[in-house]
Amino acid sequence: MKRLPCIATTLLSSGLLLPATATADANFYASVRVSALATDNDDGSDAELTDNSSRIGVHGRHEIGDGTALVGRLEVGVNTVEGSFGGGEANRLAYLGLESDLGGIYLGTQWSPYYLAVGGSTDRFNALGARHTHAVERLTHSLKYAASLSVISLETALVMRDNSEAADTRFAVDPDSGEITATSIAAVEDEDTIDRIQFAGTFRAKRATIALAVDHKADSGVSGSAGNVVGIATTYEDDTLIGAVSFHNTDKERLDAQWAGDQALKQVELYAGYKFAGTNLLHIAYGQSDDGSRTPSTLTLGFQHQISETARIWVEGETTHPDQPDTGNEHLLAVGIRYNWE
Repeated sequence: MKRLPCIATTLLSSGLLLPATATADANFYASVRVSALATDNDDGSDAELTDNSSRIGVHGRHEIGDGTALVGRLEVGVNTVEGSFGGGEANRLAYLGLESDLGGIYLGTQWSPYYLAVGGSTDRFNALGARHTHAVERLTHSLKYAASLSVISLETALVMRDNSEAADTRFAVDPDSGEITATSIAAVEDEDTIDRIQFAGTFRAKRATIALAVDHKADSGVSGSAGNVVGIATTYEDDTLIGAVSFHNTDKERLDAQWAGDQALKQVELYAGYKFAGTNLLHIAYGQSDDGSRTPSTLTLGFQHQISETARIWVEGETTHPDQPDTGNEHLLAVGIRYNWE
């Protein structure tokens, strides 16, 4: 599969052959986010300490000249409760990029255009919320281009990953009969150069924004991968009020087994926040999903107090109605703290 090696070579060469006059700047940062979470559902009540996306990282910038800079970021998720590092698709950011007056091009694991434009508009709680959005936050194996033109921001990302797998046959001994049985796994042929494409555009007018995003997957040999998601969001924020609405439409082919309906999944999230006394935020959100067979919904309420520029505490409560037979509502309560430093 072709992976646009010339772009990677250009970026790498830019980093290794910086002129003597280039200036460099690098910063270490970290964010610890931990909460106590109480759960009440059909299985009873439970309480535990949970991590809420803690991370450590370093980001740097090398000014090459003529308004061009090489930028990079390496970030690792940390499970504060267990003292372990995260990984895989849920890991944090790791990319290398080149920025100029024409925009920026980046290679690696990075925030998806869809999330930055639409998904993140109503994802504003510390531990809870955002249950009814298209949950694609970071993209691995991605090449992204981003540019800002006055009041318009544009981003596009290409995911290039070889999902091919060779055929495999595995043998096992039946414990009852003693016979040897064989299980064959068919080969996966990924013939797509581009496995996923995202486009996003955001228009800003003073305190309000409107954004549109598309997430397209090709049938790269992976079951259930093909199809589109289209999202739209609008937000408003001033010194006192915050409001946001996001809508997401996911093709039936993109849905997993939990959605048994015969139509596309439609999701909506409503968010509102009230800032007072300079350091406090009271916010509420409501979300609902509809796949043609059921309409689960979630109500989230939270209070956040900013202790300083780098520290905050919060209390958040949430009730989810799954709209499934023989399944009752689930109630969550989170009390947590966050501390950042750089």
